[in-house]
Amino acid sequence: MTEQSPYVESLEKRIEGLERQNRIMKWVAALVAMLLFIGTIISCRNSRPQTQTENSSSSAKIIQAERFVLLNSDGKISAELSSKERPLGGRGPCLTINDAEGNERLAIGVGLTGPFAGPFLEMSGTNGQNK
Repeated sequence: MTEQSPYVESLEKRIEGLERQNRIMKWVAALVAMLLFIGTIISCRNSRPQTQTENSSSSAKIIQAERFVLLNSDGKISAELSSKERPLGGRGPCLTINDAEGNERLAIGVGLTGPFAGPFLEMSGTNGQNK
């Protein structure tokens, strides 16, 4: 038998350690995924609407508006939920979040019409450029 060099032996030890780490990380990832799945199921089960009896004093309230606006203390728009025309085209429900100066910084929504129909996420830098 030939004798292995110390370099090869150290590489074998390092590879064994990395393989052990990899196995542990896979088990931890599987455990976290399972916990998230169980938590989601429990959350969904608890959030089901309760059936109301005829004698129930509470009733569902519906608030309708074309636009919901959140203002900051200076009276500027901080956030807005509306169905409006987007700069890139299309119309649909959209949540926009503005910076302190009232400039639109983030928009998330679904375009229902136009060339950009479908879900979208728009982010703008401080200079107004889309990212």
